[in-house]
Amino acid sequence: MDRYLSFTVRLLFVFGLAFLLPVVLVMLNVVGILTAQRLRSWWRGMVLGVFVFAAVATPTGDPWTMTLLAAPMLGFVAIAWAIAWVNDRRRGRSGASTPYDNLADDVASPLDESGPLPSGP
Repeated sequence: MDRYLSFTVRLLFVFGLAFLLPVVLVMLNVVGILTAQRLRSWWRGMVLGVFVFAAVATPTGDPWTMTLLAAPMLGFVAIAWAIAWVNDRRRGRSGASTPYDNLADDVASPLDESGPLPSGP
């Protein structure tokens, strides 16, 4: 019973952790950090990464369990890419921009010079 419970809990944990990847990808897109174009350019590495994760994370060493984890993950990553693509098109059509678009890369942020700097101990 102990081995069965350990196997089941580990399998549930791994599948739960694996299916959070698309949620993270969509959240990064909504915030404006990751675009659909960048996701599309990373597809080869993502497929390799998903299969490596599935090979390491599954409790058994057989390729069937690895494929049973990797195939739905790749499907959900494709759905996350589609959501990111729709979000990017919506953002481009409405003229909405990310909060970081108006910041220049070579300009420092202004300091608040309204009062004296705190002195050390």
